[in-house]
Amino acid sequence: ESISGFVSGSAVSTVKTLVKYPLDTATVRLQMPGTEFTIQNLPALFSGSFDGITAPLLSNIPAGAIFFAVKDAAKSSLKG
Repeated sequence: ESISGFVSGSAVSTVKTLVKYPLDTATVRLQMPGTEFTIQNLPALFSGSFDGITAPLLSNIPAGAIFFAVKDAAKSSLKG
């Protein structure tokens, strides 16, 4: 059961990072005063949204995989 937790944890972390990273980038850009980034200019707002995503992917995927694997192993051992 911990193997499936490992695989599902890595998949969840990958999808979460790929969806959330550009949205976080857009949020930060919208909070910057006096820039070209506005809701009316969506192409500029999301351009380069995936720049720098490698580091979060390299840290989040193993963390999610280990978390879910340990959670599933603990759950199995506590059940009996």
